Amino acid sequence: MKKLIPYLTLITTLFTGTLGASNQFDEYEKVHIHQLKTKQPNTIKLKMNYAGNTFVSKSNMNALQNNEILQVDLVYTSFKRDANFDQLALNKKRITQLKKEHSIFSNKNIKWQFIEQEGATDFKEAKDYFHGFVVHFGKSLNYKTLSNSYSGIQKEFNAYPMNNSGGILHYNSGTKIKIQPNSVTY
Repeated sequence: MKKLIPYLTLITTLFTGTLGASNQFDEYEKVHIHQLKTKQPNTIKLKMNYAGNTFVSKSNMNALQNNEILQVDLVYTSFKRDANFDQLALNKKRITQLKKEHSIFSNKNIKWQFIEQEGATDFKEAKDYFHGFVVHFGKSLNYKTLSNSYSGIQKEFNAYPMNNSGGILHYNSGTKIKIQPNSVTY
């Protein structure tokens, strides 16, 4: 029994580690397409080698300056030369490599998506498909960015001092608004 406990511990650790690694990508949406051919505005492509995690070509990352990364698509083919090939492990290596080269991809607000291309039927065809990342970017939609974009058309706000004793607000149009005592706290 004493010899069995270390083996059970090892097996439990391996199973838990495998389960944890597979759950890491559960939140990523997975899309199946025939082949990626779109050219969208506000995207850059970061090409990687077939079945590897080395960048072959990198688009100009300057396009991301003053922009926010909205979504990153990891694009790969479903074709496998070897039945034992682990696509999930390769996906993890590719994402790790991307985050290592560019820390901006570690932002937790980025939406990640897997795009699996199912059109290739042999190695030659699969190798010619795009493998790598498609980065979708745009202007930040946070409060500060949005408020700055409306500053040219936004009218100045009128400020009316008020305290807990209440009072009456008088507008230029002749409108009067009576505020009851203790109805305004800030």
